[in-house]
Amino acid sequence: MKRQFLSSTWVILMAVFVFALTGCAGCGGKRAEDVSSLPGVYKGEATLVLPEQLKAMVKADADGKKLIPDGPVPCKLRINEHPNGGVTIEIEEFEMPMQGVNIAPAACQVTQSGKTFTLSGEGNVKVGDNSIDYSHEGTIEKGNMDLTITVPLIPMLVEPQIVFKGEKEK
Repeated sequence: MKRQFLSSTWVILMAVFVFALTGCAGCGGKRAEDVSSLPGVYKGEATLVLPEQLKAMVKADADGKKLIPDGPVPCKLRINEHPNGGVTIEIEEFEMPMQGVNIAPAACQVTQSGKTFTLSGEGNVKVGDNSIDYSHEGTIEKGNMDLTITVPLIPMLVEPQIVFKGEKEK
């Protein structure tokens, strides 16, 4: 009897867990059916959010060039429609602070609640032979994009964020 109770409990817990992972389509909206208004170039600024202690540890390169900017950096993000119904985001017109950094376009799932689109997904940055994964989430409403990119260097301890705020170019 005790064994059946434990087995039943585990089955119910697993069912709830699977439902939570698959049943929540954005937890505030439903999967966006029409993302045709999203593609284009979004011009704005990206700000690196990093603890001051960590900023102090990063030194300038051999040429005296800072690797961490002091304030917001102008940049552009391009959104392209993806055949599976989502979108991809890629950096456009941005100079990397060091050579050999490659950021591939990142796929996004898109949900919609009213006129607000919510983007979420994952991507990676390659620096030489090394790769660093990141996650991103944000919203687009009336042509304005707010996107937060989180890079877990040391998960739960050192997770710098890049916050992009911009608007769609006409």
